[in-house]
Amino acid sequence: MKLKQVIELLRTFIVSDFKSKHRGSALGFLWLLLTPCFLLIIYTFVFGVVFDRSFEKSDNSSIFDYAVGLFVGISIFQIFANAISGAPQSIISRPNFIKKIQFPLHILPISSVFSGVIIAALNLVICIVLSIYSSNTITWSSLILIPILIISSCYAIAIALFLSALSVYLRDVIQLSSFCNLALMFSSGIFYLPEEIPAPYYDILKFNPLVHLVDVSRRIILWNEPINLMLIFYLFILGVLALIISYKCFNYMKTSFSDAI
Repeated sequence: MKLKQVIELLRTFIVSDFKSKHRGSALGFLWLLLTPCFLLIIYTFVFGVVFDRSFEKSDNSSIFDYAVGLFVGISIFQIFANAISGAPQSIISRPNFIKKIQFPLHILPISSVFSGVIIAALNLVICIVLSIYSSNTITWSSLILIPILIISSCYAIAIALFLSALSVYLRDVIQLSSFCNLALMFSSGIFYLPEEIPAPYYDILKFNPLVHLVDVSRRIILWNEPINLMLIFYLFILGVLALIISYKCFNYMKTSFSDAI
């Protein structure tokens, strides 16, 4: 199948995914922005007001700054969350496609990732606007969020390909996905800074790429700190390697999909 046809198929499934999620609702696609906003309000109240959390140690820190930093973390996390929750059912819910020899099955899990990337991109634009409103400054460093989204997509697609193939043989993956998302959310520095993690635990959590992706994005948007290009380069290389390995695993496992469905 030609690349142009694959891209068109991918676009079709992404649009279909958006429509299926909001079919029949009065607000339609507006829920794409409302859902993370509602989550932001809840998390900001619980952690920012009740527990008096802050991303800054200075007295000038405000609930608004914490809300923006939290929104950044949630936006990046949603890319991974969509992959973990959507990919396991992407193939087994469409058994007819497995019997089509010419159909590129990897499009099914990948489409669920890109729908999350689009939402995350919209949310990060909102974060930048809120940050500009708060500090009255704008810098070109915000453009680094583009490669951050690309890197996040690499990891998310790798996760989606592997989980979608594994769930064909092990349906328990679907049940475990919600617990995995919950564990990932609280272990990725969304509600706190990485330096607040006790050393023994950070030695483990530092291997989670989401910890670094969230931290870099937040430092750029909130504080306009210098960009650690070497860290971003390492994350990109590891993301590409994860994507290649996952793609090979998917191709290996898909040969027996028709027998397992």
